[in-house]
Amino acid sequence: MAGAMTEWFESVSDGPSPTTVQGYEGRMRRQILPAFGELALTRYPPPTWIDCIGIS
Repeated sequence: MAGAMTEWFESVSDGPSPTTVQGYEGRMRRQILPAFGELALTRYPPPTWIDCIGIS
């Protein structure tokens, strides 16, 4: 999961405003990676972790 989240973050960091990117990064570090970072991505499909950070 951690690798997929890092890849996802890099793919979206060019689009939104810098403030939005900072918010995404903070949520990823504080909420998602501690809870899901060590788990296999196939066990938790994207809607599970995307819902955790409040984006769609």
